[in-house]
Amino acid sequence: MLYSLDEICLVPTAVSKIEHRGDVNVFTNKNNYPIFTAPMASIVDASNVNVLKDRRLNVIVPRSVAWEKRLKFLQAGDWVAVGLKEAKYIYENLELQHFTVDKTIRLCIDQANGHMESLLKVCKDLKLRFGTNIKIMTGNIANPYTYREYAKAGVDYVRAGIGGGTVCTTSVQTGIHYPMGSLLIKLNEERDYVKKSIELGARYLSTPKIIADGGFKRIDQCVKALALGADFVMLGEILAKSEEACGQIIPTFDAGQYRAYFGMSTEWAQTLVNDASLFKVDNFVPKHTEGQIKEVEVSYKLSEWLDDFEHALKSSMSYAGARLLKEYIGRVHWDTMTPVTYYAYMK
Repeated sequence: MLYSLDEICLVPTAVSKIEHRGDVNVFTNKNNYPIFTAPMASIVDASNVNVLKDRRLNVIVPRSVAWEKRLKFLQAGDWVAVGLKEAKYIYENLELQHFTVDKTIRLCIDQANGHMESLLKVCKDLKLRFGTNIKIMTGNIANPYTYREYAKAGVDYVRAGIGGGTVCTTSVQTGIHYPMGSLLIKLNEERDYVKKSIELGARYLSTPKIIADGGFKRIDQCVKALALGADFVMLGEILAKSEEACGQIIPTFDAGQYRAYFGMSTEWAQTLVNDASLFKVDNFVPKHTEGQIKEVEVSYKLSEWLDDFEHALKSSMSYAGARLLKEYIGRVHWDTMTPVTYYAYMK
């Protein structure tokens, strides 16, 4: 049986020594929330990167930003999304002296299908050339055993989840999917396998951090993902509903304010990515789309949502007896719920 996050419940530790939520630290060693922004044109552009970073998010500049601007962000040490051909260009043409003081390249190779052999080869080439001076994030994957191949290639961050995004239609059209709850549980097991194998002398180049990517609508889903083994959650629609997102405002007759939110495989996004690409194609014709466009209401300031998230995560960690994220991620007892229990829980 495979389970979604909604079919899983977290079970408190028998006895927790934590008496106050103030004793709990929900931040990473970079002092950020365990959250990445999805590299989507309706969330991040060149104008709001620093605003989102100030909210203590891990921000990825999407492929819809012009190559020249993305290169400047990359040189400044920011996470930047690129296509496979652009990643090959970086491997063949760029030198470390072009980059920031800490000489670290933070590259998100943004591919819908993270199972391609050609992608793994580029990751391995980049890692062999730049070594510890490059951090590679890629994906997406929907097979937990692919984790081992990413570890062999030296990937640092793996994006987990295909077809789960609220504006992604991949699963509906292709049948490819792996429910997020079970995927994270299995990936956490694969990470333990790789760690033990390295201790025994196996030649894995990395133990990639796990990013749960796609479909998050509520805070409890984010918290569960971390508890089951994700080091980070990657958010799209939740961020698109914030005042700080960059998505185009849509005129309506309602009192509320609405913004366009769309998947990066839609024709609109494909055109934006092509226009911004180092390898722009003239007379570009979008491919078959596996995404959709929807309207989302601008509902809150990001600081308000993050405050709720922080308190919820602190509370969950205190139930689990975890003061630090490393004591919580992948270490929480869990069980599954029947449909009747789930519907009662949702009420």
